[in-house]
Amino acid sequence: MTEKQPDTCCILTGVTGWLGRHIVQELEKSGCEIYVLLRQKNGLDVHGRCKEFEQETGFKSRLKPLEIIDNQIPELPAETTHIIHCAAMVDFSDDKNIFQANVGLTWDLLVATSQLSKFERFLYISTFSIRGNGRKPFTENSLDVGQDFISAYNLTKFLAETVVKKFHKDVNSSIIRLGSILGRSDGYFPMPSDWFYRTIKLWLEGKSSAFPLGMNQEIHPLP
Repeated sequence: MTEKQPDTCCILTGVTGWLGRHIVQELEKSGCEIYVLLRQKNGLDVHGRCKEFEQETGFKSRLKPLEIIDNQIPELPAETTHIIHCAAMVDFSDDKNIFQANVGLTWDLLVATSQLSKFERFLYISTFSIRGNGRKPFTENSLDVGQDFISAYNLTKFLAETVVKKFHKDVNSSIIRLGSILGRSDGYFPMPSDWFYRTIKLWLEGKSSAFPLGMNQEIHPLP
């Protein structure tokens, strides 16, 4: 959405994350109407979280929050034309809630599109880590190659892709698989709380002698 899209209404999940805060900037440039799907967190309701986000990022347009309550999404605006779903729980230790957050929310959003007469496209942000530990060649068209998963996060992202594919006949959808995001070449980096960025930084500064990857895993930083 690089060109002006005044008649477009987009719902974005994960706006407060590293990727979401970049996507919302591009949505703003397009001129489309922006709704963000959020939960209450750290004592802030969804309006407070939007205000906090706007203060942290200098975001100029006022976001329109939609609140998830007890894992239930609200009725989506009738004018919705696009959903960009990049929210995900990455707490590997919270097996109890990670399924609902990563798979259930994806299912609920796709079901909700059936009530939207103007809906055009669903974009799901996934991860290349769904490849798991499979030894077979893995392409952009691959999904189940008999792989095992080292964490609940990887498994739930795999299952969410399965859900998106299930709905594909009825919902125009696309899946984008990302690797680990470290930062931009212009010096803008993720939030300090990002564990992967923090680990890389400590390793490069010589403050950590080991990098927590598998014994046979390689890392290839790109400019």
